[in-house]
Amino acid sequence: MGDDFPPARDRQNGTEDLFYFYSTFTNAARKVRWKLRLCTPARTFNTILDATECPIERPADYETQKNYYSGKKKKHTLKYEVVVSIVTGFFVRVTGGFPGSMHDFTMSILSGLFEDLLPGELVLADKGYIGDESIVTPVRRPATDDEWETNRALSSVRELVEHSIGRLKVFKCLTTPWRHDLTLHPIVFMLICNIMNLEFTFHPPRQ
Repeated sequence: MGDDFPPARDRQNGTEDLFYFYSTFTNAARKVRWKLRLCTPARTFNTILDATECPIERPADYETQKNYYSGKKKKHTLKYEVVVSIVTGFFVRVTGGFPGSMHDFTMSILSGLFEDLLPGELVLADKGYIGDESIVTPVRRPATDDEWETNRALSSVRELVEHSIGRLKVFKCLTTPWRHDLTLHPIVFMLICNIMNLEFTFHPPRQ
């Protein structure tokens, strides 16, 4: 597996290395159990999409600091796009790590998610992913009872991805600031996702 990843280099000293890194890693490690997402040929929803962030130490130079700073978390982070099976909660697609300042929908474009979907296949996500017809999101400003009910139903289904991501965070290396080469973090994140897929075989995430 090591040959599939970019070489270990210091990514905290400029944006040029940053863009080289996440573009290379995206192509190398984004699919875990992607083919297994297809529950039945007739099923429209197979997966749930979400983003998660992991803290890192503040980068050395100012420009890189701005790229990695997450306005949501108020700290410097790496972001990951994860896709889980709507039936099992398994991680079927993992992409990252992107700079903490990057918008969720931008990650989807850079990760090539839309190119990987089958014709007519839809993905369930939150409001941060509004912008493509392949992604079903809650109504932004519900005004009718039906729209409120739809949002509640979608939120209930989306809880599965939150539970799967929550199980990842029992690993302290994903919740405490990362102090090592940034190229190693996505490799560790991917390994943990695979470990949790094995764990889910015996102890599925709560649905």
